[in-house]
Amino acid sequence: MQLVNNTEWRTDDLRKVFNKVCKKTGYTPYKIVVVYSKGFGNVNGRGGIGYGWVKMMIPGKVTGVKGKATVLEGSIITMIAQVLVHELGHNMSLAHKDMRPWWTIDVSCVNGMKIRRRADAIPKPATDVVMKRHATAAKHVAEWEAKLAMLDRQRASVSARLEKWMRAKTRYERDYPSRVAGTMSRA
Repeated sequence: MQLVNNTEWRTDDLRKVFNKVCKKTGYTPYKIVVVYSKGFGNVNGRGGIGYGWVKMMIPGKVTGVKGKATVLEGSIITMIAQVLVHELGHNMSLAHKDMRPWWTIDVSCVNGMKIRRRADAIPKPATDVVMKRHATAAKHVAEWEAKLAMLDRQRASVSARLEKWMRAKTRYERDYPSRVAGTMSRA
């Protein structure tokens, strides 16, 4: 099983929990991607119906813990295991109507397990949202100004061509009035 860990939680601990669950279900996906969920303590998942991949969204923050939790344990581990079993069911081509609710799935096989935060986890630098949005706005202004300048150049070129053909038309109407008289009403 390929495990892609995009979180600060330890990959070896995640792998131990996932392997226990896979052993319980008798099915191992070829790939599990782990990312952070939105909110405090939320656990979500996505599994391809009939495909061997799962995306697990696990909490980066835990309700009731000030600052960063250093360990996921207890009910959070149970939820992670239950959601994984549910998503593995999708991998085995089961629809929701064919499965029982995820919160009723017995995952006692993970009791007592923990997922620790990596010691080498580098915190993300704080992003100045205003500066980021300003930079994006400035980039778009420059892009649209360049497009407008290009359109101005194209307009000048088209205007010059139009003037040339208007002069030619006027000249033909002046020099050959009898020959172009029948076409002037259609122009």
